Amino acid sequence: MSSKSDFYPDILLFGQLVEALTSDSKTFYDAAFRKDSNRHILGLFSINEDAAAYANLNTEEEIITKILNELDEIFDGQASEHYVKHIIQNWSKEPYIKGAYSYTFDNDQLETVDALKAPLDNKVYFAGEALSIDYQATVHGACQSGYAAVEQMLG
Repeated sequence: MSSKSDFYPDILLFGQLVEALTSDSKTFYDAAFRKDSNRHILGLFSINEDAAAYANLNTEEEIITKILNELDEIFDGQASEHYVKHIIQNWSKEPYIKGAYSYTFDNDQLETVDALKAPLDNKVYFAGEALSIDYQATVHGACQSGYAAVEQMLG
């Protein structure tokens, strides 16, 4: 969200720091922090149930209204007062993506990943960030699992 003023802190976590960084909480952050920019850009990062509160709304206008109302409550109306424009990237609405990245497993992670990595008829192999044990939810985890899939194919 673009703003006329930086009325917000560099990062706004909900709850305790450790809890916020290890849970499904939402985080507002200064998206221009330490960038060579004089723009005021407030980002929102939200996953799982917290993200559903936004992603399940029908229109971008409903989403931005909900976000502005939340921020106005925290910052005494300054969000709406300084709001300029927004961009929303709702990964759950992308038809071939349906989300941003994997997050947790209901069962044992190793068992689940091993089952997902099993090739089909030694012809179809699987890779992706969700199939990385050490670097799940990262680009380098996706790359690592891609290399592992190629090794499996050639092995």
